[in-house]
Amino acid sequence: MKTPKIVAAASAALLVLASLSACSLLGGGNAFDLEVGDCIITADLAEAFSDVPTQECSVPHDAEIIGKHASAVGDTYDEAAIAAEAEVWCNDDIESYVGPNWVDTDLIWGYFYPDPEAWSNGKRTVMCYAVTYDGESSLTSSVRGMGN
Repeated sequence: MKTPKIVAAASAALLVLASLSACSLLGGGNAFDLEVGDCIITADLAEAFSDVPTQECSVPHDAEIIGKHASAVGDTYDEAAIAAEAEVWCNDDIESYVGPNWVDTDLIWGYFYPDPEAWSNGKRTVMCYAVTYDGESSLTSSVRGMGN
């Protein structure tokens, strides 16, 4: 069994704020609207955010969305339960999206999910992403299949 490498921020988890703000100059949009395969820049994200800078995958970036999941946690916000779901999903996502040898790459995984306010407004999406271990924008292509 492989030991998963987990992005440090995943333990604390990144929360997506309920409020919406303008897209960044790099391009980007609301974190809830990201799709699997979107290349993103996580280096400048705060612990809580609403917008995520996106890039074409051929332009330097440090992460890529590898999974998008609807949480089964009920109406009551339960951060521990959400995190438990995310950890299972993201570990599965990195293996299926990046490949079975993902632990031999310079990638780790992380996730983000709604904050309590967004949760109470019906946002229940958990996003998994693969990110460079050092967090630098060193990727210039998709990570899909990198670990095959």
